[in-house]
Amino acid sequence: MTEPQTVESDACIIVSDTHFEEGKDDPRLSVLTETALEKGCPLFFLGDLVNLWFESRKLAEHYTGIFTILREFSSRGGRGIFIPGNRDFLAGPVFHRSTGLTILPEFTNIRVRGNLYRLLHGDQIFLGDRNYRTYRTLVRTRAVRGILAVSPDFLLRAVAGILKRDPSIPPEDKEIPLDRKRFIKRVYSQDISTYICGHIHRNMKVTEEIDSRTVTVYTLNSWIYTPEYCVIDKNGMRFLSLDT
Repeated sequence: MTEPQTVESDACIIVSDTHFEEGKDDPRLSVLTETALEKGCPLFFLGDLVNLWFESRKLAEHYTGIFTILREFSSRGGRGIFIPGNRDFLAGPVFHRSTGLTILPEFTNIRVRGNLYRLLHGDQIFLGDRNYRTYRTLVRTRAVRGILAVSPDFLLRAVAGILKRDPSIPPEDKEIPLDRKRFIKRVYSQDISTYICGHIHRNMKVTEEIDSRTVTVYTLNSWIYTPEYCVIDKNGMRFLSLDT
């Protein structure tokens, strides 16, 4: 694996799986961007910002309200960083122009006051599905991406409608195991002990012993249920909700 990029900051705010709907505003996003501006820190989105299965040239028309909030955040000096999720890993130039967000690789590090954390969406290590992984590999090939680039908007939206089914996420009282083998192979670094992701739509803390070290994986809840976000600053790491 190529060594991930590291973002340096005195603080950061992290959110995942907002799943904003087409044609709708969400005032909670404005609250979050204002908080990031007040703290003067980067705001990370760990994927599934919207249900963007394919990048349409008319993308901005479908999410006018949400994208306007994000562009205004950027124009006011805000630093928004997007890490792809399973529904929007094809985000590219159109998404960047529409939102003002900087797109970084699937695994990105953040160093806050000397402490290093690794950020990712989480589909690589939770609820792995062979069919999904095959699809993910296929649509990233040059040939398929070339076809998608010239496909009309209505066709992309029709195909996206077929793919919209949510993954089979177990009830909240049932444990979701970490795919330890894939985690070690794809994500783990000996230099990092704390990992933050989303994807499984619940707040969870998983602790593993690897190489005689304690490694902790934290997952953020989805905004479908709770508008949760993570803050890392001089007071440490904590999980908060915009509902409180």
